[in-house]
Amino acid sequence: MSDDEVLTVAKFADSVKDDYSEMRWLKALYKRLQTQDGFSHSQTTVIRVARSLAASFYKLGFPKKGIFILEPFQSLENRDINSDVAFYLSNATSDENETIPEPATEDAMYEALCREEQKSLHELAKLRCFLRDTIIPYYKAKEEVVNYEPRIAIFHDVISPTSIEHLKSIASKGLTRSTVFLENTGPNGQVTITYGKQDNIRVSQTCWIRTDEYPELSRLENRIQLITGLSAEYKPVRSHSEKFQVVNYGVGGMYTAHHDYTEYKLGIISNPMDSEDISTSGDRMATWMFYMNDVKAGGATVFPEVRTRIPVAKGGAAFWYNLRPSGATDPRTLHGGCPVLVGSKWVTNKWIREEGQMDRRLCGLTEEAVEDFPKI
Repeated sequence: MSDDEVLTVAKFADSVKDDYSEMRWLKALYKRLQTQDGFSHSQTTVIRVARSLAASFYKLGFPKKGIFILEPFQSLENRDINSDVAFYLSNATSDENETIPEPATEDAMYEALCREEQKSLHELAKLRCFLRDTIIPYYKAKEEVVNYEPRIAIFHDVISPTSIEHLKSIASKGLTRSTVFLENTGPNGQVTITYGKQDNIRVSQTCWIRTDEYPELSRLENRIQLITGLSAEYKPVRSHSEKFQVVNYGVGGMYTAHHDYTEYKLGIISNPMDSEDISTSGDRMATWMFYMNDVKAGGATVFPEVRTRIPVAKGGAAFWYNLRPSGATDPRTLHGGCPVLVGSKWVTNKWIREEGQMDRRLCGLTEEAVEDFPKI
């Protein structure tokens, strides 16, 4: 990245009040400008970066560090630098810590998983790949278990290159900025929900595809049903699943940690923006996500609550239940899409609703009951 690009990132971090990230970018740039003989750039550029870094330290509550950065330039008798140093001296205290603690965030594990695997070698050694039986005796699904409880798996070779290109071709004509629904709690504790909101927690483009408009896609629904035992049939009214959601993530595209379940009730209209096909179809019982291309760097799907990471695998599909057998929501299915670092990422989601699954998934006798999966 060029110096100007780094400064642009730091300026954006400042605009969204992410002072810690701003400091880290500026600190890295300042270090890069330094050489054994002084600095590698013009004095004007170095002073600009030094003053910005000192201001960043001050905002984090470390004025002494700002003074330390500016001290080498005081001999220049620069009015701005001397003014900055005087200001930081007036705000410095004797009990300032030596190190700046990394801010504790809910996304810490999400970010760690995006960087690398977080399970121990002992835990990874217990995971297995096997051929899963289906209702067709001669067809077995290639299942790779990435977490046992809750069961999270990736099924390999479940969508052909032809189907992938067909989905991309349809979606490319109707991609729009992805939206989310946000919950806000007012001063009186009243919760308001904003539907269809564009927000930086999700950076991608989306297109919804109806199976009744493209009947050839019913083959993919049949394959999902064949492997999972759940009905993935799309219907104009009381649908068993949602439309195919094709999503494209460009460089930097991501979706921070979230749950897929909605807590909507079967037979009751809960979301006024839902179309007639799913308005009374209940909650999202399960998630099926096709991976439609390989990603050179980034783009993994991660589950912070269970320290699980699924790298992108073209032709495969991730699958997990969002609800327990009792029907209760499972908070452990919190997941997110990591930022794409190189290239782009194409996925197709198929959310399976409670409607139509009554005779396909056995209810648990207790709220803590677990799924009776095939033995490995």
